[in-house]
Amino acid sequence: IHLPGHSKGSIGVLTNEGDLFCGDLMYNFAGFNYIDNLEDFNKSIHKLKKLDINILYPGHGKPFSISTFNKKVNKR
Repeated sequence: IHLPGHSKGSIGVLTNEGDLFCGDLMYNFAGFNYIDNLEDFNKSIHKLKKLDINILYPGHGKPFSISTFNKKVNKR
């Protein structure tokens, strides 16, 4: 899945089980990582909200649930 925002070429891998390996798009939600392009980042976050995801595996930090993701995104 193309997930720009951290960088133009950022991608994520979504398994059939709903595990998303999202690379450097985000941390373990201590906050958002470095954002190269805010518009692309927001589009990527919006894209993730439409997918059937259970657990997100960031490039750094521990995995977290989609409910944690949604809570953090809704606070922005």
